[in-house]
Amino acid sequence: MAWTTLTLEVTTPLFNGGAELGGNGGSREDQEAGVRVASIRGAMRFWFRALTGCLTGPDLRLLAGLERRVFGGISGSGSGDERATPSPLLLRIPEQPPLVPPAAQHSFLPPRHIPLRDRRQDESRWILYLMGQGLADLAKFELKRPYVAPGRTFELKIGFRHTPTGPATGDDAETRAAIEALAVTSLWLTCAYGGIGARTRRGFGGVRIIAAEGTGAGRTLPLPEPWNTPENLLTPELAHYEGLRALWPSGPVAACMPYMRTLSGGRAFDSRRAWEGTIPSFPVLSRNHAPAATSGRHFTDWQDTLIHAGEQFRRFRADTPNPGAMYHPPIETHEWGETVHGHDDGFALGALGLPVGYQSRQQKYVVNVVDAEGTEPLRRASPLWLRAVGEGDRYRLLSFAFQTQFLPGPNAPTVRLSHDSAQIKELMVTDDDVRRQTNQWIAALGRGETFRDGHRRA
Repeated sequence: MAWTTLTLEVTTPLFNGGAELGGNGGSREDQEAGVRVASIRGAMRFWFRALTGCLTGPDLRLLAGLERRVFGGISGSGSGDERATPSPLLLRIPEQPPLVPPAAQHSFLPPRHIPLRDRRQDESRWILYLMGQGLADLAKFELKRPYVAPGRTFELKIGFRHTPTGPATGDDAETRAAIEALAVTSLWLTCAYGGIGARTRRGFGGVRIIAAEGTGAGRTLPLPEPWNTPENLLTPELAHYEGLRALWPSGPVAACMPYMRTLSGGRAFDSRRAWEGTIPSFPVLSRNHAPAATSGRHFTDWQDTLIHAGEQFRRFRADTPNPGAMYHPPIETHEWGETVHGHDDGFALGALGLPVGYQSRQQKYVVNVVDAEGTEPLRRASPLWLRAVGEGDRYRLLSFAFQTQFLPGPNAPTVRLSHDSAQIKELMVTDDDVRRQTNQWIAALGRGETFRDGHRRA
């Protein structure tokens, strides 16, 4: 079997839980892997759907069928009619990168000998803010999970084991090339725009491809065009991101789009009509529904980039002054007064992700997505993605959004406000809330603006 070996560099702290459950944070530290192959495959599946969905539109059956050809899965129309499709894609990590334990001194946080009160005032608190409660404790100013440090590299081997060819089994050479090309495209998108592990939407788990080589002699890789040239596989430089206005296939990714027709048995696609007259129901690459821009400001490294992102995101969410607050900055979301403690049933903040929790003295309020039966709390991932892009001493903040239906489906879940586990009232979060707020963030940051006291979310 011919293997391609990619060298990946970690660009922002990468949090990747081990396979064994138990212990704090849902994982055992002695079982932790720096980078899990399962996490890479999961991220690749996400970006494969985003890529394929821009052609299939709302045809989920077609989308699922194409995904199974590349990543494998279970197909069938009902009980007793399930068939397993093995994936030809093989991924290997020969040697894991080292982990930084939570108790270590972290390069992006102030030394532990500094008093806690002073550390809490350090600007690095905005990095912990972006990590969220699952990865960091802002009150104690410490991390909860081990991570792979930025600058570390590791090798990822990629190969394919196809079903043997035959009159009734296996794929022809053209179909095999399509499977391989689209798998590699998904990995390229993961490294260019996404990430691996936890909190990738908030800038963590960033990786980039910095080298590629095959098992044979010469510079040609054992992959179909355009990925047979090492240069095409490398994660793009800053200039690529600075030219983005939307996430849409371009460059080598655009060259892979004809493979979709091959993989679907010759079906013709029209990307202009795929979502005509409707908002996508899941994240897709789109000229109209996936806006993107880099910040108008430059930064010297990933830390400064995410510090800026964290502070601005806090000020964007909390858009109302709160002079009596015991924390800094003294600001709160306008929904706290108008919705949680008022008569308004609009909860535009929810468009940036749910659940949202509030705590006042001994009272706790939570805004959740609840299933159609009204019993099971669900999550709604944020449509807004933040990523530090660049290298050396020249970075920018890349922001993009998948402006999808907020709660799609005929039996869509609802948004509920609860107080001490008792549901108080049903709230409204609209597709327009998603569009307006993400557009406001992307446009303002792209112009180099900052969110200060007195601004109001759209």
